[in-house]
Amino acid sequence: MIEMDRERRRGPRYLFLADTEVTDMPSGPNRPASTSELSISGCFIDTRNPAPAGTELRIRIFKSNTAFTAFGCVISVIPNTGMSVAFTSMEPNQLSVLEKWLPVAT
Repeated sequence: MIEMDRERRRGPRYLFLADTEVTDMPSGPNRPASTSELSISGCFIDTRNPAPAGTELRIRIFKSNTAFTAFGCVISVIPNTGMSVAFTSMEPNQLSVLEKWLPVAT
């Protein structure tokens, strides 16, 4: 797995609308949500019930018959709106999915 360092945004976030499934780790329930911003190192997930800052998550983002899966950590929360998530690790083949989705891969 690719381990991502826990820096704040390492690249620009782009408007990116997609269905998302969020699971609190280690084995929380799956929650439907949506992604509204995406970068090479994280995303913003729109949900009325965001997880608290520091929560470890498994994220699955679905767009155009393709799915991206990664693990992440909630960095910040906007109550009743959503959460900013930094990717912490992903399988190497998942990075290529991100790079295809982003306008400028870094």
